[in-house]
Amino acid sequence: MHKGDVMKKTVLFLMVVFAVALAGCSSKEVASVNGKKITEADFENEIASLPSQYQMMASDPSMRRMILDNMVISELLMQRAEKEGLLKDPQVASAIKSKEMEIKSEAKQGMESLKRQLESSGRIAKREIVIKEMFEGRDFLDVAVADESIKDSYNRYSENTKRQNPNAAIEPFEKVKDEIRLSLARQKWVESLREEAKIDINEEVFLKKNPMEMMQQGGGIQIEAPGAGENRE
Repeated sequence: MHKGDVMKKTVLFLMVVFAVALAGCSSKEVASVNGKKITEADFENEIASLPSQYQMMASDPSMRRMILDNMVISELLMQRAEKEGLLKDPQVASAIKSKEMEIKSEAKQGMESLKRQLESSGRIAKREIVIKEMFEGRDFLDVAVADESIKDSYNRYSENTKRQNPNAAIEPFEKVKDEIRLSLARQKWVESLREEAKIDINEEVFLKKNPMEMMQQGGGIQIEAPGAGENRE
């Protein structure tokens, strides 16, 4: 068998396995945010759009929880952005379109397994730009952050840095306190959105095995690898 034929059959084999593994994805609800559903297919698409090393970790319940939590926060920010009219801003719309084209360009350079990322490029671009605008487009001065919290955060940062590298230079508190306050204010603001929202998690669907894990374990499907049992020339 020619090398080119082997490569074609290998790619086809991988595509078939991936398609079979994803066949079980459905419109079952994994979570809802203020009534907006996050389906099982949405969740698996999110995993599929991650770098391969994180996809492999998606069988870990804690990692799946983290992925879903990020999706919930993203949806909260998207809803808030729409409420504030951010999506109608021409500059934001232009940035979303540019980001979408960038993602498509990068995705087209990958293998066929990135097809789902291509299909999700608009959603991913919209989410990235909107979240960036929601955070960078405001100073969060209306969010109260106690001076004690800022100082505690700085002390933890200093201790962790010194623990990892005793010779590391630590920025003076006065130089970084505004940045720390902003970070804490952002976290507090996101938590307020979460508290105000109605978020439901379908644990049964959420904890279901993901396609990558099914592929690793065979998923109960026996498929002979291309070239098996054949003699190469």
